[in-house]
Amino acid sequence: MGNLELYRTFYMVALTGSVTRAAELLFITQPSVSYAIKQLEEQLGIALFIRKPKGVELTAEGNVLYRHVAEGMEAMATGEQAVEQFKLMQRGEVRIGTSDTLCKFFLLPYLEHYLREYPEIHIQLSHGKTPDIVRWLRDGQADCGIVHLPVDTEWFDVIKLAEIQDCFVVGERYKHLAQEVVPLREVFGHPLIVLSQNSNTRDFIEAIAEEHGLQLKPEIELGSVELLIEFARIGLGVSFLSREFIEPQLREGTLYEVRTAEPIPSRTIGIATVKGKPLPTAARKLIGLLQEGIHTQLGEG
Repeated sequence: MGNLELYRTFYMVALTGSVTRAAELLFITQPSVSYAIKQLEEQLGIALFIRKPKGVELTAEGNVLYRHVAEGMEAMATGEQAVEQFKLMQRGEVRIGTSDTLCKFFLLPYLEHYLREYPEIHIQLSHGKTPDIVRWLRDGQADCGIVHLPVDTEWFDVIKLAEIQDCFVVGERYKHLAQEVVPLREVFGHPLIVLSQNSNTRDFIEAIAEEHGLQLKPEIELGSVELLIEFARIGLGVSFLSREFIEPQLREGTLYEVRTAEPIPSRTIGIATVKGKPLPTAARKLIGLLQEGIHTQLGEG
């Protein structure tokens, strides 16, 4: 037996006043309990118990030791209970990094369900662009990031969640662009409204422009999808947005999709976590919920 087990055995014998009862509670044999007490007494060089016909009684030295050991055992029991609460999702925290857009249009419905299921879990949500989220993950400030892919797989494990399709949209003023298929060059000839630099979406549209020999010269650069939607709606130009995030406006007819002759590749939303770093139980549960929800949607589709 290691020292911890010797002290655990000593604690149970002292608590019950019986070698037999201690053996039952520890699920070991009575001789094993007696031998453990003998070992501990030899290590400490003192007698810990007075043997009596109907059990044992602590010596003065044993009583002093018991008070200290009891504090340690009770602290360990409290610690084990706390860990069990984490396992049962009765306490814990999950730190998520994502963009305002992905939070509102993608993550929020799942968070609502998650917190109804696990109300004791604390959510720490940090908003930023993909480079910010990558930095938070690497610095240990976030457990997981909901991001547009790709990200550096040398550092991160990535779980693909959903495909999204970007498109150009206009309001009533430029509605004529949505009435037929138009070349990208023609779209780029109108006032373009795009997200500001250092975002995955901005990098994506710049890559599209470069691939087709075009130069991206935005008329307006904005910091949020909500503003991109509103600026297009009131007729200030052509916005570049993910179709999944503007389905209500497309259905209502407040925005119109411009179909381009050159197809725009789809993109992927995924969860990034740091390679080799164990995730808290709360974070694993959230990731599982996201995966399950996406697979359910695909099945219904």
